[in-house]
Amino acid sequence: MSLNLSSIYFEALVGKMIGNYIKRLSTGYSIICTLYFHGYGLDNYNNIKFLQLYYIVAIVWIFKMIFPIMR
Repeated sequence: MSLNLSSIYFEALVGKMIGNYIKRLSTGYSIICTLYFHGYGLDNYNNIKFLQLYYIVAIVWIFKMIFPIMR
């Protein structure tokens, strides 16, 4: 199996694109959830039930769809 320069370059571009997508995707969620759950934000870590997390996930997804700049 021979690897030429174009296939290595293509694989590097695809890997970089996937890495950037994952990094941008998780950054917005971590900022929003950190401000909601931790003490320097709203401090709601133990104040909600498990099933209420579905509402929080839906709200965060909607927020991210409306304001895609945080991606």
